[in-house]
Formats: sequence, C-alpha cells, structure tokens
Amino acid sequence: MFKNGGGTVLIPFGQFLTGTLFLRSNINLYLSNGAVMIGSKELQHYDINHAYLIYGDSISNTSITGSGTINGNGQFFGTVISKLWPGLNHGFFQSV
Repeated sequence: MFKNGGGTVLIPFGQFLTGTLFLRSNINLYLSNGAVMIGSKELQHYDINHAYLIYGDSISNTSITGSGTINGNGQFFGTVISKLWPGLNHGFFQSV
C-alpha cells in the first residue's frame, strides 16, 4: 500500500493484539465498529528505538478514523517500560 502511494488500512470487527505500528504518509487507519486494537504487554512486540504503540516519522496526510477502540495498555507503559528504560521517551503516539 505504501509503495502504491497510500490508501486505507481496514481493521475489522474483533480484537487485535499489536506492538509498534509504523504509520506512513497518505494512509488512513480505519477502525471498524467493534474493532479493538490492544497494545501488547510483551516487550519483544515493540521496536526498541520507538517505544510507542503508534509511530510516524515525517509523515503527512495520515489519519486514524472509525468508531473502533485503541486500548494502548497505558498502565503497562507507565510502569514496566519506565522501570526497564528510565528516561526513555515513551508514549502512545508520536509523529516526528
């Protein structure tokens, strides 16, 4: 999709466990009604250099739409990752 210039990534109804999701320019991440993206509690599911659930670097024309839910497991990020990597800039979403 990225090589073709963009488009929509459709997350259908259901629960989906994920680690770091890298967004690119010209992409719409669409969460259907009843779709739930859940941030994994397994450290190996995250990019060591970008401890984010959703990450974009120098992107434009990018959106997250739909009526689904993103559950980033914020308590996990706030406790476990902070203990393992003190001072690491971590969070839910970052676009640089």
